Amino acid sequence: MNLSAASSRNAVVAQLQNSQMALLDVLLFTQYINARAGSSKTLSRFYAERFRGEAKMAFDAWLTTRPFENTNAPPHPFVSSLYRPHLLEEARLGEAESQRLWERSSEAGRNSRSYVLITVLLATALFCGGTASKFEKLWIRRAVLALGLAAFVFAAARLLLLPIQI
Repeated sequence: MNLSAASSRNAVVAQLQNSQMALLDVLLFTQYINARAGSSKTLSRFYAERFRGEAKMAFDAWLTTRPFENTNAPPHPFVSSLYRPHLLEEARLGEAESQRLWERSSEAGRNSRSYVLITVLLATALFCGGTASKFEKLWIRRAVLALGLAAFVFAAARLLLLPIQI
């Protein structure tokens, strides 16, 4: 469970960092559009050169669609088909890993509870075996001994069905 929680926290950190980087990318893009609208080629080139790797690739792909002339072009480079931040993918992978680890911890918890149940059943079998001779009536002794034997057989059968991890 600790590994699952750590993986989930790492995924959240990656999502937060992705949001911060995406905000930076959007701000640079906004400044680029403002500079282009103001007919300042030098300033628009300045902003275009400052895009990060993923945003730069998305921006270049967006420009190839000729967005200023083509009305069918994507409205901006941040559509999911163009903009694929690696931190978001890292967050998705971390969340999937967290889920996988959580499922493993749940399975381990179920197995642990089964082993505890077997311990209780074996203790019951020992108790019945130890106290059977204390009863005076033969049928009670046999019944308590049979109960202990049934508990032992049931515990042994359950034990054989449980997974063993080393």
